[in-house]
Amino acid sequence: MTYEELKNFDKNRTNDCLIKKVRQLLYDFSYSDLNKIFSDRFECQIIRKSIINFLYSGRFTLRDDLSLTDAAKNKLKAAIFKDYKKAIDNLNKIEENSEGLEAEINNIKKIKKEAESSFDFDEHFYNSYFKIWKVINSAHKKYIKSIELVNYLLIYEAPPFSNEINGYCKEKYFLTSNKGNYAGSINDCFYSDDNVIKILKENNVIKILKENNVAYFDLIMGCLPIPVKNKKDDLRKKWCYNPDFKIGGKALPIVLLELGICYVLKNVKKPIIKFPKIAIGAPVNTSRSIFEYYTDNPMKVLIKNDRISHFMVFKKRNKLDICEFIFKTDKSSHSLKDFTEILSIDISGPNSINGFKKYKEGIFLPLHKANIISAANLPNGELLKNAFDRH
Repeated sequence: MTYEELKNFDKNRTNDCLIKKVRQLLYDFSYSDLNKIFSDRFECQIIRKSIINFLYSGRFTLRDDLSLTDAAKNKLKAAIFKDYKKAIDNLNKIEENSEGLEAEINNIKKIKKEAESSFDFDEHFYNSYFKIWKVINSAHKKYIKSIELVNYLLIYEAPPFSNEINGYCKEKYFLTSNKGNYAGSINDCFYSDDNVIKILKENNVIKILKENNVAYFDLIMGCLPIPVKNKKDDLRKKWCYNPDFKIGGKALPIVLLELGICYVLKNVKKPIIKFPKIAIGAPVNTSRSIFEYYTDNPMKVLIKNDRISHFMVFKKRNKLDICEFIFKTDKSSHSLKDFTEILSIDISGPNSINGFKKYKEGIFLPLHKANIISAANLPNGELLKNAFDRH
């Protein structure tokens, strides 16, 4: 895909050919190395920046100077400064004082101050961020390829990557670690409360996921940072309901969910996955359009019969295009005659309040079983147990 075609999508959003190309490009942005796809480094940077513009403003078109829009820059800065402050606050909470800890806090304060006084996109985000993202992406792909069977699908907005590859001070940007509610929910789900501390010491989150056949991915393209919530300018809500973010008539979160599932299907060892349990740990303002779209309709993924061998594996898997995966609901019109169903997930199955109270009192229970976000707007271990039927 060329940059000119990408710009053209803003005016031709119903063009089927462009829709397929944009979906593929967003997939590559999240799960591939664009530097290998686009040999021209300058063209690659233009396309990356254009995708970032789209995520934050709903438009692919860049300004004449080929830079980010003010909307994208401001949202990036807000998210980055929030992470700087959060990191400093967390370090200040550590009771054990040392010269190394003080030096780390001062270093982050210095980076934050420099960024606030003179924010440069390339220095503070682009070069350092994508350098880290390449490492994380490689590690995630290795993990997905190691999964034999998929019993569970876990979708976060902040996946539990090992904190060994964060490189916070060195790279001037902080990516999600395997700490906090995102990791704690996984431990609470798969291990009893008495064993959580022991498990945390002896295992990392990735190992726990692998042992339990959990395939996970990040709902946000390329794990990009999301700014502080603002009721007047709620980006997540815009993704769900603003037509500027729709691709092929589908809200952006729905498209991103489908692309993540394509990624899993293309890379797990046994791609024929039937009826896995699903949990979505993205904030409700991100995921609400997903639940609405799949209300009373399980997601079914089909692929042409000639793409499946008698060993139930994909033929010429490395050349499999994501557009070959057909996402069908009971309301869509695709015929099953020439297709094989390879995945079926009930995303919007409702919870039973009375049933849940039998084993846990006093926990906020969301409408949809797959929604594991608590009233605190964070993933919750008990809700994850509920979604995965592990009570």
